[in-house]
Amino acid sequence: MQIPSSYRIWQPALLGVTVALGMMAGVKMVPKLGNQYHPTLDTVMVLDQDDKIEEVLKYIDAKYIDTVHRGELVDETIRSIIDQLDPHSNYLTAKEVALEAENHEGHYSGIGAEFFFVQDTPIILRTVEASPAERAGLGRGDAILAINGTNTLDFASEFDKLSDLIREPNQPDLRIAVRRSNAATIDTVLVTRDLVPTNSVDHYQMLTDQVGYIRVRQFSMETYRQFMVAVENLVQQKKAKDLVIDLRGNPGGYLQQVVQILSQLFVEKDKLLVYTVTRNGQKREYRSSGQAFFPVNKIAVLVDEGSASASEILAGAIQDWDRGVLVGRRTFGKGLVQKEFPLGDGSALLLTIERYYTPLGRLIQKSYQDRDAYQHELYDRSQHGELTDAAQIPVLDSTPYKTPRGKVLYAKGGIYPDVFVPMDSFVLSPEYQAIEGNLYSWMYQLSREYPELSTYQEADQYVNWTKSHNWKRELQNFGGKSLRWPSGMDRTVERLILDRMLYYFQGPDIANTFSVNHDECVEKALKALEK
Repeated sequence: MQIPSSYRIWQPALLGVTVALGMMAGVKMVPKLGNQYHPTLDTVMVLDQDDKIEEVLKYIDAKYIDTVHRGELVDETIRSIIDQLDPHSNYLTAKEVALEAENHEGHYSGIGAEFFFVQDTPIILRTVEASPAERAGLGRGDAILAINGTNTLDFASEFDKLSDLIREPNQPDLRIAVRRSNAATIDTVLVTRDLVPTNSVDHYQMLTDQVGYIRVRQFSMETYRQFMVAVENLVQQKKAKDLVIDLRGNPGGYLQQVVQILSQLFVEKDKLLVYTVTRNGQKREYRSSGQAFFPVNKIAVLVDEGSASASEILAGAIQDWDRGVLVGRRTFGKGLVQKEFPLGDGSALLLTIERYYTPLGRLIQKSYQDRDAYQHELYDRSQHGELTDAAQIPVLDSTPYKTPRGKVLYAKGGIYPDVFVPMDSFVLSPEYQAIEGNLYSWMYQLSREYPELSTYQEADQYVNWTKSHNWKRELQNFGGKSLRWPSGMDRTVERLILDRMLYYFQGPDIANTFSVNHDECVEKALKALEK
């Protein structure tokens, strides 16, 4: 079945974007004709619903003592209305619509550079291969001082302001004042903004001579194609028999992409993968195509509390049909489908129109009757100990669902893993967050103090560097009292340092490979595949 592109399983992180309804278009005012006017029921409904809001806005325009922006009032009114619906129905401004479209289309308009800040100065972390930034000669460690005459120091380390300036629609050509790494002079570089591709399948590798690994960050319009490139490389070229699919932190995306990927993982034709139900009970089924191009034997899927929506569809189908093993922690719990409805001014409404169910009929949506509780539900999981102790995972619906092999599953509140992997509780601490927030600034300083770090080619060289240097003392001297942690956490901090060091000096490929090779969840998945 061809699925309209407007059907999306949107990410829960969009909760911060609040809400919309296209209401002001075409409102008709009904005049009152003295004592002879007797409104019909339909007229009363119009007055109560649409005209009442329009009347209020007209009074404000005509009589209110202060100057107000009508458009902002309308936006806030819309948000207030949508706040009464579910947490995933949202109003997007025209700017947000454009950003979300770019995010899900597999590219964005920009220069292809990642930044971090050192004392309010944006520093380039890396440039995307063949991007405008790379073509213009920008590179790691370059300090961006001004863009088209605007001083970037005025941004006070605010990434949004820097991004808005780079992506200003009316200024595709950017004159960037840059101070090169380890240089005192300032150069002016001309960079023309262009479309920069993004990879939702951002890493794949062999774990053993028989097991391949694929990480899927989200489900954009390019995800199926990118996934199949990875499968072809691992299965056909490198002879992998089994796959580990990493969906941790994957917030969702396009339903059609998930269905296509699942069709590669199920060889049977017409296997039920997921179905949706409207408020009127209309059911729409999505089934496998029977066109699996590459043979895949065993499957392990990595999930956590950041795996949502489309990720849960994939994980649910794998689990319901005993196709593989789920490793990690309970998923987010989003079982709602949104459709985008464009509005006349370029803004849009994302309105929940369906609920989706796993093949066994499980609805995994967690309760949203208490909106405040919904917003804080992931935090509550950490406070209740669920992220570190499997015994603390609640069963929110006691209705059992049995798989073909007799395994008992439960619904609501997310997908429950078959193999639990606890989170390191130190990762949730303020101390860890402070360390993580300072590491790239520290790397920037290390690149000047230890220039040999930029010449290394292998991950082991950086491992040896940490062993031969008192990294703990150097980091704490760099950060002062804010960078302190329990002595028992030294190994966790060292691992974090190596991850960031490899990313800073070598880029994502080597850093991701190192990270995957030292990942407890991946290790548990490999053991599960051996059974």
